[in-house]
Amino acid sequence: MDISKLDVVKLSNEGYKCVIKNPKTGADTDITVTIKGVYADSFKEDSEKADTVEKTAEFLAKFTVSFENIEENGKPVKFSEKEASRIYKDYPVIRGQVMAAAMDVRNFILD
Repeated sequence: MDISKLDVVKLSNEGYKCVIKNPKTGADTDITVTIKGVYADSFKEDSEKADTVEKTAEFLAKFTVSFENIEENGKPVKFSEKEASRIYKDYPVIRGQVMAAAMDVRNFILD
C-alpha cells in the first residue's frame, strides 16, 4: 500500500467536499461544503475553544474552504467566512453534518 494515501494531515488541510443531506429523507441535496479535517493545522486547538453555538459556527467557518449551491429565501448565498459562520449558527442541520464530516478521519484518506 502506498502510505501517501494515508497522509491525513495533508488531506485534512486540503479539505473534503461534504454533501449536505435532507434531514427528513436522508437524500443528498445539491449543497456541498468543503471543510478541512480534524488533522488540519490548528484544528484541534481551535476546536477546544468552540464551547458555544456561536464559537462553534466561527470555528467551522474558519476551516471551511468553500460551499456551493446554497440559496436562502430564493437568493444565492456567496461564500465567505462570515456567511459560513452565519449559516452554521442559524442552521444546526448543516452545522452538525459539516462538523461530523470534519471529524471523520475516513473522509481524509484516499482510496
